[in-house]
Amino acid sequence: MNPDDNASTHRRWADVAHLAAQGLGACAGCKRAVPLNNALTTRWRNTIVLVVCEDCTTSHDIVMQRTAAGLEIRAEPRRAIVLASTLPTSAPESGPR
Repeated sequence: MNPDDNASTHRRWADVAHLAAQGLGACAGCKRAVPLNNALTTRWRNTIVLVVCEDCTTSHDIVMQRTAAGLEIRAEPRRAIVLASTLPTSAPESGPR
């Protein structure tokens, strides 16, 4: 492992621990610090591995699956559902009469 990668990983985990001590977590979607009691959290081996705020969970589905390398966590955006259309119901007339 590259020493720079190791130092970077250590800094990230230190940041996570510092926020958690304050009852906060960094949202994986928008990167904001959010209160853990108002966020979706996922733990693995008693460590918080994912924090997603309420705003991000309303617009994304969180998908987790086990892989050969470990745990994969993805956020898939929800697609808009058209409940009503503002388009005219009859086809517009084309060309001059």
